Order: sequence, then C-alpha cells, then structure tokens
Amino acid sequence: MRRRNITACALVALATFGAGTAEAAHPSSHMTRSVRSLLTAINAARAAAGVGPLSASSPLGSAANWQSQQLARAGIIDHVSPDGSTLLDRLTRVRWHGTEAGEDLAVAPNPAGAVAMWMQSPGHRQNLLSASFHSVGLGMAWGSWRGRNALYVTADFGS
Repeated sequence: MRRRNITACALVALATFGAGTAEAAHPSSHMTRSVRSLLTAINAARAAAGVGPLSASSPLGSAANWQSQQLARAGIIDHVSPDGSTLLDRLTRVRWHGTEAGEDLAVAPNPAGAVAMWMQSPGHRQNLLSASFHSVGLGMAWGSWRGRNALYVTADFGS
C-alpha cells in the first residue's frame, strides 16, 4: 500500500441557522444543485488564489457524502465518524487510490457559507487551496446542531 498523506480540519459556524432548503448530496452520477454550487465556490476561491480548479471525483464524493450523513445523524462535527472510521478508512472503503488526501468539515448555513468559513481558517484554507489536490468529493446533509437545523458539509480532497 502506498503511503498517504492525510490532513483534516473541522469548523463550526457561529452564525444563526435557519430552516435550510439546500438539497442533500446523494451518491449518483450527477451532482445536485447544492453540490455544483459548492464546487463552483471552491473553484472560484482557488482561481482567485491562482490555483487550478478541482474536478469532481465519484469515490471521494461517496466518502464525503457518507461522512456528512453520519455527522448530521449524530449531531457532531468530527473527522472520526460515529462508527469509528477515519478519513483513510472511508477512502479505502470507496476504493480510492490517490496518494494525498485532505478533509474539510463545516456546519454552515449554506454551501457558500462553508467555503467562506474555510477560507478564514488557516488549516481549511491550506486544504482548499493546495495545488497538489486535483479532485474533490463533496457531501452535504441536513441535521440538527445545538437544537437548530444545520447543514453538515464535507469536502474530501485528493491527488
């Protein structure tokens, strides 16, 4: 097995959450409007920093979506899933074969809010703008955070 470099960052918005209307991502061959919006916002931030765009990856997307669903169900934000799996475990489960990976998590009011939060956090920003990452999988799920409706967002980056 090749050595993999894994980085992970989590962030929770301090904003007030409203009732959400964004679609939850689901494994499929097409991206939902919310996932497309998130990918567009990520690639806009990368372009502004002079970094090439990321392409969508189905295996990374499956891992990210699974993580968002699990976190939303449990009402937590953590890189270790409620079942004890780590990012590397989840990437192995979806048969991803890259050499470098990173994960950004957020509880945010909407997809653009997650990107804005990530850009304000040094560790998240580093993952989001890393030129060594060429693909990304995105997952979103609605759940409850501190008694309020909240969007759980996962971005799994890979090279």
